[in-house]
Amino acid sequence: MSDRLMKLFIVICIGCIWAALFMGTRSTEAQNTDQAERIAQLEATIVAQAEIIVDQEEEMAELRHKLQNMLDDISRQRDIAITVSLMNWSKPRKSTAYKHEVATAMVNVAEDTGIRLAVIMAIAYVESNFRQEAVGKGGERSLMQVFPLPGRPMKRIRESASFAIRHAITNYYAPSIEMSEYRHLRRYNNNDAYVKKVLRQAEQYQKGLDAWES
Repeated sequence: MSDRLMKLFIVICIGCIWAALFMGTRSTEAQNTDQAERIAQLEATIVAQAEIIVDQEEEMAELRHKLQNMLDDISRQRDIAITVSLMNWSKPRKSTAYKHEVATAMVNVAEDTGIRLAVIMAIAYVESNFRQEAVGKGGERSLMQVFPLPGRPMKRIRESASFAIRHAITNYYAPSIEMSEYRHLRRYNNNDAYVKKVLRQAEQYQKGLDAWES
């Protein structure tokens, strides 16, 4: 082989080697690019899935909240029905709406103040036998027998049994002061015989409430 052909062969071989190296480099760069794109797609997928999970968790939290509210409402309605059934309703015959109003007010006030429901029921029973129309010898009004004094909302007390219950318990029973039920009742009516009568009646109601819980 002549020197000229040898030189040409060497040049062709070098060219092939360079081309192979170049193509290999391009192939590696393409692979890296493809891999980077796949990683970016995977990251986007993970982020999207995480957002879906967060949304699902928020939906589940909202669903749990709604479910708890439903359970609380069912429990409250049960307590109201039990309260209605335990009350010693006097004549004249009371309407279902009135019984429900009184029982609902008592259950709500008991929940809001922490006062035993049985005690609230007993006060209303001893005071008026649950009669909103009752008028005491001294002019006391409503089923809670609130004495009319300047500044007291007597019109609302006369017109609304639920308002009368909440007003009387939260203002005159003094639930914000930590003391025994006996002393609370003495604040409501400063008479030992009255207090003992209310507490005896409260225990009767408490037995009835406890029987439904067992």
